[in-house]
Amino acid sequence: MRLLNPEYIKMYEVLKKSFEKNLPKVLLTVFLCLILKTVSVLFVSTPASSYRNFLSEGFSVNLVTSTALFLFSLVIVNIFDFGLVHYLTEAVIKRDSSARGIFKGFAVPSVWAGAVLFSIIEALSFVLALLVLSSSAEDIVFFIFRGSNAAPEMLAFFKSIVISFAYIAFSVLLKVPFVFAWNIINENNREKLFHAFLKSLKLFFPRMFHFIGFVIYINYKNFILYAAFFTAEIFLESGILGFVISFAAFVQLLMITLKSYASRPVYYYSLLSVNGLIGEQVNTESGDDTDESSS
Repeated sequence: MRLLNPEYIKMYEVLKKSFEKNLPKVLLTVFLCLILKTVSVLFVSTPASSYRNFLSEGFSVNLVTSTALFLFSLVIVNIFDFGLVHYLTEAVIKRDSSARGIFKGFAVPSVWAGAVLFSIIEALSFVLALLVLSSSAEDIVFFIFRGSNAAPEMLAFFKSIVISFAYIAFSVLLKVPFVFAWNIINENNREKLFHAFLKSLKLFFPRMFHFIGFVIYINYKNFILYAAFFTAEIFLESGILGFVISFAAFVQLLMITLKSYASRPVYYYSLLSVNGLIGEQVNTESGDDTDESSS
């Protein structure tokens, strides 16, 4: 059976109504989750780099240990990703949610397994970026700065940026077909991981560009504002006005993060709703709000 696509305008109305009364609280929770993810990476990954810095004092960390620590930090980050999806799903369906929800993934075995799989995909993306651009990245940077007297440090910095963009592109390309896996596991945490990933692939792949278009549709104003504030920040000297502009840019970045994560439950349940596929459990939990999301 060919599934109908939900409408952008109606989904956006659902998203706006979900956060109109508790937007500051939700933004603070998203900010808290981002901090926890950053701290997780630093706390777990830093020991490897720190030990390398103290080689002269007899400390040593091999490549396997460094890689294991990095992968573990990615697992923690992906578990927090599930927690954020869970938190925002509760906010969308019930119009309220507890910040404790961002830790829910740590208690669900299938989330740990899924986080490991997502982490392997991200690590593979990084390897692919290095393999594809290990030599061409330098050529790209030299082409961009041809005729200039850029310092070697600057060229090395921009080379790392090119590789980082390639990593993000590969990561998105490989992870995006499974974007609804967390929603499926959140709906039923006894769902087998393979089935959740397969369901996500079947639901998402035929409408990949439709979903990406929805994310752009709900965020384009924030993208424009963020670009404007970021550009102004470059040309402004530090001071009160510079601080205000920086804070405004940061708020827009938070809004983009919030809307991008919230788009997943909104799109997922809207897709199920317009095709009459919402299960009894969701109807029981969401009541009239589920019907609203299908409109």
